[in-house]
Amino acid sequence: MRSRYNFTNYAGLVRDILETRSETILRDHERLRQMSIEGIASIMSRDNPRILRSKLEALYLHRPSDEYARSQEVSLEDLGGRLRATSVWNMSPELLTDIFHDMAFTARKQGISTLEQLADSVEDQLLRHCISLSATFRRGLRWRRFTT
Repeated sequence: MRSRYNFTNYAGLVRDILETRSETILRDHERLRQMSIEGIASIMSRDNPRILRSKLEALYLHRPSDEYARSQEVSLEDLGGRLRATSVWNMSPELLTDIFHDMAFTARKQGISTLEQLADSVEDQLLRHCISLSATFRRGLRWRRFTT
């Protein structure tokens, strides 16, 4: 009788742990997906990289960071290497914020179409598609503006 009772308790404990872990993983993935969409939308609207950083940090920090993120030129090879090194789903929110900050800085300095070269470096299908579409959209927008 006692061993059956312990087994039931352990089974319930394991189930609770797995449910809690699953909820945490889903919540983290939802936040990373939301950060990806917000980051791409900010880049497409040509937001200042510091504003983009503030928008993304608002999704995971309780208070704005006191840290001043210095904008500096980052090569596309470096950005591609960071995107290849870690899957979006395994990145910390801070690392993803840094990558989007650098992408925004690069897009403002070199043009958003240069980011299309990064699409092959991204493992996540949604993010890869968003980067490709944003570059294509901006090119189409520029073309229409000059032809009308």
